[in-house]
Amino acid sequence: MNANMQAIKADLARCTRRGINNLLTWLLLWTGFALLALTGASVAQRALVYILGALLFWPLALAIGRLLGVNLFARGNPLFLLYLLLSGLQILLLPLLVGTSFVGPEMVTWYLGITMGVQLLLFAWLYDSSAYLFSALGTMEVAALIGWLTPGIAYVAMPIAVLPVLAISTSFLLRENATATKASTTPSVRS
Repeated sequence: MNANMQAIKADLARCTRRGINNLLTWLLLWTGFALLALTGASVAQRALVYILGALLFWPLALAIGRLLGVNLFARGNPLFLLYLLLSGLQILLLPLLVGTSFVGPEMVTWYLGITMGVQLLLFAWLYDSSAYLFSALGTMEVAALIGWLTPGIAYVAMPIAVLPVLAISTSFLLRENATATKASTTPSVRS
């Protein structure tokens, strides 16, 4: 990749803090899904909650970003629109999630896990982040194994399996942000 693209991606990562608000929003939503697993809700009710979670992802990510002081609208950066599109990807895929809930409500967890993994994989490229790569691959693996092999218990097992992946990824991303901040504030020594 050329140096100019790397500089643009690095600037976007600095401005948006590598999209930490998006990963924290997923962590919050999947915590809610795990708590939902403890209730006696029917499969149709659980599917509706997952759809509402996907619908609320973008507004929640914006709110969490504002609370954290993240520059969500990195205007002036050529990748700004791509960042916004990736952040709102769940809203674009919402009609497919709704269709999935009508055809096979037990597959909604699988669908949301896979689409979330794809979104995180795109963030891994955008930010050159191993934290997002770990999260994307881990989430897709969990979604595939639980969603396909045991769809009957997916509403219980999937949130419990996704939460540790997201927690580890969040800690990795916080470390990446801290390392990048430290590197940008440390004066370079020229010989």
